[in-house]
Amino acid sequence: MGLVICPTHGEKIIMFVCPHVSIAVVFHTPCHNIEWCAYSAANDPELSDISLGCWFCRCCITEHNLPPHGSVIPDPEEFLGMQSRLYQPMCPDCFKEWQDCGLGDITSA
Repeated sequence: MGLVICPTHGEKIIMFVCPHVSIAVVFHTPCHNIEWCAYSAANDPELSDISLGCWFCRCCITEHNLPPHGSVIPDPEEFLGMQSRLYQPMCPDCFKEWQDCGLGDITSA
């Protein structure tokens, strides 16, 4: 499990958000219709119980043609290589505070 060192909240277990959500949290601006998507690996018993989850905005989901939440990725290394720039580390407490201000409403898949 990775850690992020937040200047406000200290050391926290890392979570991931897309670049648009990251910018919105940092600058305390809106980014609406965000969606939690998590993907697991196929054809690899060592990775099948692990999923990579991230909060994505609608723009990133559409622009990068992301599969639906819960999809099984046939080649996780290829998928992560193609999509790695979309996964930005985030302090979960900063994210929660941003959401509590009503700046990041969730859309259901």
